[in-house]
Amino acid sequence: MAGICASIAAAFDGRDVVTLHPLLDRGVLAALARAGGRRGLGDRAAIMGLLAGDDLDPQVVTRSSKAHFLSAYLRERSREFARQWDGTSFHPELVDPEVLRAAWLARIPRGSAALALQAAWLACDGSAELEQTPGHRG
Repeated sequence: MAGICASIAAAFDGRDVVTLHPLLDRGVLAALARAGGRRGLGDRAAIMGLLAGDDLDPQVVTRSSKAHFLSAYLRERSREFARQWDGTSFHPELVDPEVLRAAWLARIPRGSAALALQAAWLACDGSAELEQTPGHRG
């Protein structure tokens, strides 16, 4: 997420624009957690309705299709990183590096492995700021 925020901030650099990502704002996340309680806020349609109210067409809020980004995200450069990764980015008692590598290199990778790939790359790159700090405004 930090990389996405940095890209958005770079796109608007030099312009009179403040860039934010609400899902990296601890206040927004805390409010959603409080509102949902132990059982959460419901399915996608319920949460979108809560967040967007009447601002979105009901067909958008209740759509049954799902956007898939893995074909864009886990392409050859990501797979090359996965093949060359030294396996040291995560605690060895919690993550089996070879199982994770296999997940990244699967013919159809699981979306749940994508964040770990980004975190491993950031850890190896040495420039990892994994979340926005309070007061960060791009």
